[in-house]
Amino acid sequence: MANGNAQVVIPKLTKENYDNWCIQMRALLGSQDVMDIVEDGYTEPASKEAEGTMTEAQTTTLRADRRKDCKAKSIICQGLDEPTFELIASSKS
Repeated sequence: MANGNAQVVIPKLTKENYDNWCIQMRALLGSQDVMDIVEDGYTEPASKEAEGTMTEAQTTTLRADRRKDCKAKSIICQGLDEPTFELIASSKS
């Protein structure tokens, strides 16, 4: 009996499979509800002080966006081999 805990296989990017990897990653990121963050990003407050003046709804949205961003980065990083990961590890976007 299925229990809903299916293991997701994340494809590894190679020199030969970018097109297929891209399609698979888009599907995976979409299924995890993080594709909007990948495509559009989100806005961080300009400072801690600005963050402190946010409404409760804005703070809730910011936390959700940060979680989605971390989840998307985690999925993408798992789909990279070691040399590729090292190449982009210090990237901010």
